[in-house]
Amino acid sequence: HMDCVGIFAAEHLAVGLVSGSALAGPLQLFPAEPADAGDLIEMPVEDLARQICTQVQVVLAGSHAAAVGLAVPGLIRGGLIEESPNLPQ
Repeated sequence: HMDCVGIFAAEHLAVGLVSGSALAGPLQLFPAEPADAGDLIEMPVEDLARQICTQVQVVLAGSHAAAVGLAVPGLIRGGLIEESPNLPQ
């Protein structure tokens, strides 16, 4: 199986390494505490992108992934997030 990274971005980030069709390690959550979910909504888009990259690096822990998939609720056109109710930035 080829390892891939899956990212779910809504009221929080959930990042995990996937092998085949199963989670292959611990799920990385940001923010770590549900009470801090507003931190993600208020985060500038550049910081959000950096945080996604940081979480991916933590999950990979020096290994490589064949692909990275990002799931974001909202309107996506041409690979760009045009509108996301959970991520207004």
